[in-house]
Amino acid sequence: LSDTFDLPDPLTRQLEFHRALSRMLATVVSSHISLITQDKNLLKSSNDKGSNMKTNKNSVNFASYLRLLVDMLHHPSGRVVGEQINLWVGMLRDPQISKASNILDSLVTDILNCYIIHMVKLDWDEIEDGNHPQSDLFQASWEDEDDYDAWSHEFRAKSSQLFKYVGNCQPHIASS
Repeated sequence: LSDTFDLPDPLTRQLEFHRALSRMLATVVSSHISLITQDKNLLKSSNDKGSNMKTNKNSVNFASYLRLLVDMLHHPSGRVVGEQINLWVGMLRDPQISKASNILDSLVTDILNCYIIHMVKLDWDEIEDGNHPQSDLFQASWEDEDDYDAWSHEFRAKSSQLFKYVGNCQPHIASS
C-alpha cells in the first residue's frame, strides 16, 4: 500500500505555503516601517537601558512578530528565506529602528547566521542525482541549475547589503 503513495516530504509539499507566508509576514512589516518609526513606544523593549516605563503590550507583540519572522529564516529552502531580505535590509537601514532602539539586538545574530548559511553555493549535480539530503526540496524550489544560479546571484547581492547594514549598526556581531 505504501508503494502506491509516493508523496514528497512535508517541507517539499508545503514549500509554496511557506514562501507565501514568509513573503506576507515580511510585507506586513516592511509596508509599515514609517508607522513603526513614528511609534516610539513600539520600538521600546522591556530591556531598554534607563527605561522606567511599564511594559508596552504592543512592543511585546511586535517583538514576538519579529521573532516569528526570524524563526522562518531557519527554513532550509533559500526561496523562503529570500522572501524576507528586503524587510531586514529596510529595518537595518533605518537608524530609528537599528540604532535608536534595541528591538533588533536579540535578533541580529540569528538573521546574520541564517543568511550566511544560504550564501553557500549548492552543487547542483548533487541535487539532481539525489545525493543531497534536501534534494527534493531544492528541486521544488528551483526549476533547474540556471534558475538556481540566477536566484543565487540576486540573493548574494542583496545579502551583501544586509551584511553592510549589520556591520554599521552591530559591528561586534558582524565581526564575530
